[in-house]
Amino acid sequence: MALPLLKSSPRKALGLHVGASQIRAVEIERGKGELRLANVGWIETPSDAFVGSRMENPSIVAGAISRLLTSRNIRTKRALATVDANDTIARTIVLPMMAKKDLRKAIVFETEASLPSTGEDNILDYQILRVFQSPEDNSEQVEVLILSAQRTHVVAISEAMVQADLKPVAIDITPVAAFRAEKRSDTYMEKGEDLIMITINDRCTDLTIIHQGNVRLVRSLPVGSMNLLDALGEKPLFDDRVDKMMQGQEGERKAEEIPPEEQSFDPFGGGFASSSFGTPTRYEGSERVGFTRLENIITDLADETLNTIRYGQSFGKEQSEVHYAIINGYFPYKEKFISNLKDRLGLEVFPGKPFSELDLSSPALDEELLDRFPFNFAAACGLALRGVGEHE
Repeated sequence: MALPLLKSSPRKALGLHVGASQIRAVEIERGKGELRLANVGWIETPSDAFVGSRMENPSIVAGAISRLLTSRNIRTKRALATVDANDTIARTIVLPMMAKKDLRKAIVFETEASLPSTGEDNILDYQILRVFQSPEDNSEQVEVLILSAQRTHVVAISEAMVQADLKPVAIDITPVAAFRAEKRSDTYMEKGEDLIMITINDRCTDLTIIHQGNVRLVRSLPVGSMNLLDALGEKPLFDDRVDKMMQGQEGERKAEEIPPEEQSFDPFGGGFASSSFGTPTRYEGSERVGFTRLENIITDLADETLNTIRYGQSFGKEQSEVHYAIINGYFPYKEKFISNLKDRLGLEVFPGKPFSELDLSSPALDEELLDRFPFNFAAACGLALRGVGEHE
C-alpha cells in the first residue's frame, strides 16, 4: 500500500502480519512453474510494543521480528507487512473512465474531505475493480476500491522492518491480503465469488464482503482474539501440553475428572476427550465452561456479521447474495467455534485454507502447525504471495 512493488517477480518474499499479540511470518519462494511455502513461524509480540492497536515502540517489535526470523532460519530480506482495517478507511467509488494520472487526482479529490485528518497525514492507495458501461448513458466508468491509512501507522511498521534488517517492499491492508491467499483455496473455487470473510486479528475483526471476486466492503469491529482469550483467562499460545493430552499421549491423565482448583481451558482443542468411566474429563468440562464465557462475544460477532451482509447486499443496481463465510485469524476451540458461528449466522462457515496450491514439501515447515492453525497465517501468506508477483 505505501510502497510499490517491483515489476519483476522476485524469487522469494516474506509476509509479516504484526499484531499486538502475535507476529506471524510466511516465506514463499517461486520455483519452476510453482510456488513453494518455504517457512512459517510466529512469536509473541512484546507486551510493551503496542498501546492498544497502535505500535508505540518499533525497536521492540524489530527485536521480536529478528528473533522470529533467526529461530526459523529465514534469511529473505524482501518483506511486506499489513495494517489492520481498524486503522484504515476502505470504500468503493465509481468514477468516469479517465487517464491513470487524472484518475488518481479524482480519487484524492473525492475522498480527502472524508478522511479523519488532512491528506498529508494519510497514505492513499487504490485498486481498479472493473471497467463497465453505465446502464443510464452507456458511458464508460470505473469502479475503484480506495484505501487510506494514517501515515504514523505505516511509518512505525516500516521502521520496525528496517531495524530488523529487512527491505520493506509494500504495506497492504489485512483483509485484502487474507483474501489474496483464499482466492487459491478449493472452498472459494467451489462455492463461488460472493461471500463474507471474517478475519479475526489480535485487536479487531475485519468483515469483508467479496462480490464477483473483488473486495467491495470492509468493516472492522473493535473485538479480536485478545478479547476472546481474555474472557477465557488464557494467553495466546499454542500449548504443547494440551496437544499431548488431547492426543492421549499422557496416558490415564487425559481421563481425569476436573478438580475445581485445577480447572483450565483448552482454547485450541478440536474435540472432546472422553472417559471410559463416563465421567466428564478435564477438557470436556473446560470447553463447556469456556463457551459460556465467550457467549456474549460470539453473539455480537454473529450479529455484526449479519448486519454487514445486509448492508452489503446491494452495490448500485447489482445484487450481492452472500451464501457462505470463510473465517481466518486466531480463535479458540476451532471446529466448535466455527460450528457455533454457523448456527448463529444460518450460513455455511469454512475455515480458511491460505496455503492452497502451494508446494508444502519444505523440510523447514512445522507440519502440525500447518495442519491445526493454517488460518492464523492468512494475511501473512497473502502478503508473501504479493511479494512474489501474485497481485490478485
